[in-house]
Amino acid sequence: MSLYKQFWLFILFLALSAYVGSFVFSCISAQQYLQEHLTQKNNDNALTLALSLSSGEQDKVSMELAINSQFDLGHYHFISLVDTQGNIIAARYDDREYNEAPQWLIKLFPITIEPGVASVNSGWQQVGSLTLSSHVRFAYQQLWQNVKQLLFYFTLLTLGFCILGSVALRWLSKPLQQAVEQASAIGEKRFVTSEEPRTPELRKLIRSLNKLSTHVKHMLDNESAKLENLKAKTQYDELTGLNNRSPLLGKLSSLLQKKNELSGGTLVLARIVDLFNLNQSIGRPTMDTLLRSFGEVITKGCADHSNQATAGRLNGSDFLVIIPAAEQAEESARDLHQRLLGTCKEQNLNQIQLLCSTVRYCAADSISTLLSKLDNGLQQLAESTDQTLIFVDLKATTDENDTYWEKTFENAFKDKLFQLDYLQVFDTQGELIHKEASIELQQTETGAIDAPAYMPHISRLGLNNKLDSTLLEMALNAIKNKQGTLAIQLSIKTISSDKDREALVACITRNADYCKFLSIEIPEYHLFKHLDAIKAMSEKLIPIGCKLGIANGGQEIMQIGKVHKLGLNYLKIDPYFIADIPYNSAHQAYLRGFVTILHSIGMKAIAENVSNSEEWDILKQLGVDGGSGSFFINTNNSE
Repeated sequence: MSLYKQFWLFILFLALSAYVGSFVFSCISAQQYLQEHLTQKNNDNALTLALSLSSGEQDKVSMELAINSQFDLGHYHFISLVDTQGNIIAARYDDREYNEAPQWLIKLFPITIEPGVASVNSGWQQVGSLTLSSHVRFAYQQLWQNVKQLLFYFTLLTLGFCILGSVALRWLSKPLQQAVEQASAIGEKRFVTSEEPRTPELRKLIRSLNKLSTHVKHMLDNESAKLENLKAKTQYDELTGLNNRSPLLGKLSSLLQKKNELSGGTLVLARIVDLFNLNQSIGRPTMDTLLRSFGEVITKGCADHSNQATAGRLNGSDFLVIIPAAEQAEESARDLHQRLLGTCKEQNLNQIQLLCSTVRYCAADSISTLLSKLDNGLQQLAESTDQTLIFVDLKATTDENDTYWEKTFENAFKDKLFQLDYLQVFDTQGELIHKEASIELQQTETGAIDAPAYMPHISRLGLNNKLDSTLLEMALNAIKNKQGTLAIQLSIKTISSDKDREALVACITRNADYCKFLSIEIPEYHLFKHLDAIKAMSEKLIPIGCKLGIANGGQEIMQIGKVHKLGLNYLKIDPYFIADIPYNSAHQAYLRGFVTILHSIGMKAIAENVSNSEEWDILKQLGVDGGSGSFFINTNNSE
């Protein structure tokens, strides 16, 4: 029973007790008053009537007429006149039944009155004894009237009190409700802060909860800063601030494995020709200054393209820029080339020869093939005298792609040519956590097309919300058909749209009985730019049992402190950190701290793309809670 209901029951109990007490004491008081009043009245009436009989005619008929007249005028139970010998001279009785009050009231509060007694004299000689008593029926009538009035006014006051009490309780319970909501949020791993109320006791409680939330946030910020510094020392080129070769190619490998629009994009390779001789002729300090400027220019260029664009220094003279979900390869390469040439001109180094080549990548490509194409393009450019930029293997034009894919998707949505593909996720004990459900496109000519192959086109054509609705509907149907717990990844374009997000939430809410078997994942690279939208969604889905998680996580370590208010359940670590982790001590140190942070805010850490037992053993030592990848597929198949 809620505290609010307990308050009301307690108030009603007090009110009822007050009424019962008032009723009892009022009735007892009225009973005593009526008894005393009627007894005194009996004595007065007996004395008055006796004096009247003593002064009047004292024959039997006259006295009998006088007694009858008095009985008829008053409300008497009886009047009797007895002579000195005990003989009745005159007597009148009222033996009729009366119902002026309920029997229970008469039994609970009986009114007992003493009759009035007086002597009737003739001179100095006593003629007889007069006895009379007023009828108690009218006393009970008055007592019952008092009880009804008491009930009426008490009920009226109680109703007024209930109305005022309800308003007062709502006002007084606001700080308590605030504390309950904050405690519930902390229980859901959302470490929020609240305004301190005026009530001293609740102020202490809210202040303690706020301290807990603030402490968690500071801890996350401090630990995140330490891990970011560790990542910077091990992954970034000290001179340019760009990624080193190994981390950069690791990120490219991770992008090629994703099942969303990031699995396709553009690569741009820039090369400073003959850097060794330039260091000799111009001077190493001057060239270091130029390289440092190149790093700043490339970093800014990546930020202008998208928050997922990244760049690195492959060697002394080569710079590689990765722009996910970018189709305009030529435009991207020209922009980078112009920025770098502008930097050379600013520093009066016009003798610098700068070459660029570009290629589009997709999920089916290998890193070695892509780098080979880029390098071949630069070699062809170096042999030419009339070009400063070359574009390699651009595949089909965007217009041609759009025409093909628009027709393909139109038919797919109309004919429902989608099916779910599952990837199992296990915990460290080998138990199934859930299945990742991605959506395949069925084609008669080519067979099934995996999500990484068509997702960039879905994103470019603006069909994310339609695909997400289809995926959600198929996942819920699969859950209803006993497919177990499923996790689906939704596009941030759908989540950030109020209309599309509300439609998805409404669909999930209509299937609330199956929510405990559904997990919604949001890619980390979009998470922190749309926290309000994700918070709005989590506040509606988490209470009905739906789980929320982060996919492809680990890159935005400095932002991780912001998720403690969302109540997320898990984070899936990007394959970039998993690949060859037994031989990468820097990644081991990074993941150990990262997993500790996740556990401190109640989130599980799940590794993606675990390929062998060596990786899995190291990951378990680092504290991860689960994993997915070819290692588990091979293990289950062998079993």
